[in-house]
Amino acid sequence: MKRRKLYLKLQCINCQKEFELVPWEHRERLKVNKHSRFFCSMLCRDLYSRTHSRRKLILLNTDQPLVWDILSKTYRKESVTKMEKLIGRRIIGKEIVHHINGNHKDNRIENLLLCKNMSQHKKIEHSFYKLLERLMLDGIVEFDKYKSKYVIVNNSSIVL
Repeated sequence: MKRRKLYLKLQCINCQKEFELVPWEHRERLKVNKHSRFFCSMLCRDLYSRTHSRRKLILLNTDQPLVWDILSKTYRKESVTKMEKLIGRRIIGKEIVHHINGNHKDNRIENLLLCKNMSQHKKIEHSFYKLLERLMLDGIVEFDKYKSKYVIVNNSSIVL
């Protein structure tokens, strides 16, 4: 008895042409390039990748305000462009813009700090979490599970 070949019917993202894949061929393609299963040919994949930048899609999904950059012809985070204007140069590869109050939508210059690398940025964030932990241990701040946020305890003697 012969085994029946099962074909997977797929549609190319670039040209919308239907194409078929044999399951073993499908698995083999996944090992080489996980995105090749979406295209009928290498040519379609290359054409699609030239016109659709993955970086742009990632940036557009962020909750931070974006600004169109004429030089790089992409959308960039507003905090980065404001920091670059302040320091008078482009941000170098490892540098990171830190939001002091933790609100990524607040891009005032007073709220932005330029960290020289990820290590410095992580130290700053770690100090914030240690402070939050201390406030929770002292009973000043607690997490409200019903509201899903941190709140100041009413009976604390802190005045804001």
